Amino acid sequence: MIRKLFEKAVAALDIPENKFAYLPSLSSNTLIYKGMLSADQIEAMYPDLADPDVESALALVHQRFSTNTFPSWPLAHPYRYISHTARSTPSAGTSTGCGRARPSAARAVLGDDLKKVLPVTREGLSDSATFDNVLEFLVMNGRSLPHAILMMIPSRGRTTSP
Repeated sequence: MIRKLFEKAVAALDIPENKFAYLPSLSSNTLIYKGMLSADQIEAMYPDLADPDVESALALVHQRFSTNTFPSWPLAHPYRYISHTARSTPSAGTSTGCGRARPSAARAVLGDDLKKVLPVTREGLSDSATFDNVLEFLVMNGRSLPHAILMMIPSRGRTTSP
């Protein structure tokens, strides 16, 4: 909730730099770093990752090999729930389905605070970021991660959400 309120407040600022603000996570359990850099630059940018006292059961790095867009900060990964290297195009179905389902899906969990987190996604995000935002919304509103992922994948032969 706090992160979504921050994002809305920054987006409302009348400054060109507002598109560069990004809070990967406010979790006390998960560290998420964002950087527009190549793999060999990670250690210099985030020296704590080379610290022997830092341990993790899992570490994921996504290095963008852009084929259809020029690399830019807003398109740089990471996302909160996904990391991938394949082309995906879920935005049309994701946006359509989420637009219709969002009030009933989250009202029980968020109640009157639902309006504070809407819209779930915004214009100008990559397909992957849109997918990630909707997936996060579903999980934060009580769906298990596997269930939410299955909801995000169109049924065979369908190109948009119902």
